[in-house]
Amino acid sequence: MPRSLIDYFSQNYAQLVKASAYICSWITRDTSIAEDILHDVAVVLCKKEEELADVKDYGAYIAVCIRHAAINYAKKNSRTIPVDMEQADGKMDVVDSKSEYDYSEWIISLEKHLQRFDPHMRKAFIAHYIDDVPSSMLAVELGITERALSLRFAKMRKALRDKAPSMFRQFSILLMIK
Repeated sequence: MPRSLIDYFSQNYAQLVKASAYICSWITRDTSIAEDILHDVAVVLCKKEEELADVKDYGAYIAVCIRHAAINYAKKNSRTIPVDMEQADGKMDVVDSKSEYDYSEWIISLEKHLQRFDPHMRKAFIAHYIDDVPSSMLAVELGITERALSLRFAKMRKALRDKAPSMFRQFSILLMIK
């Protein structure tokens, strides 16, 4: 087990490049940007290494960060993002036949910390903050106003900050990745 996030990156770089290429090719349809995205993710995470010392599964967390960065990259560069993102979730879990880069592990952990909220709101929270789905689309889907959705998300973030500060730090750092 690596002692730090930097150790993890140095020990697993080849596998991370492969995982990044797989995730990025699904989302951006361009594997050539995978190393750039991985590099950007690594820079942010290594700068915040002390705050991420309590991450239980670096591989799963990094996979979520790579996915988030790839979605942001695609949006910034006016690329279409596959509609079938849920299908991609299952495919991302089998990178190199290891569960180490299992995207869903960290998401499941995040959801556990939000258990007191409605399952539809948890799904919307993750869709908005992790997959960058616009709140306007989610509000329509949930049958509420965008303002009401914003207030509910604020409540969820506050609950996460108050009841699970470690998860909130991980979540906050993930959102820094562009």
